[in-house]
Amino acid sequence: MASLCVDNLNKCQVPWSLLHWLHKIRELAEGLDIIVVHVYRELNTLADFMTSLGLESNIDRLFLSDFPTHLEGLARLDRIGIPYVRTG
Repeated sequence: MASLCVDNLNKCQVPWSLLHWLHKIRELAEGLDIIVVHVYRELNTLADFMTSLGLESNIDRLFLSDFPTHLEGLARLDRIGIPYVRTG
């Protein structure tokens, strides 16, 4: 699904039901140097973890400190260039 979204953002044509949102995105991005690419979730474990965390609850979360332990571990691995291998 994510790669389909990237393809639609980079193309001139999208389904009519998404046209309104495409115009909004392009309007917000106007004047900015933005490149939209798809990254498999295995290569972006921090974003994948935070997405999963958000889907598990119906509340908004803002972390300024006291990050979840697993998130801190993923950040450390990412910072030193060690890939995280999901096992389950």
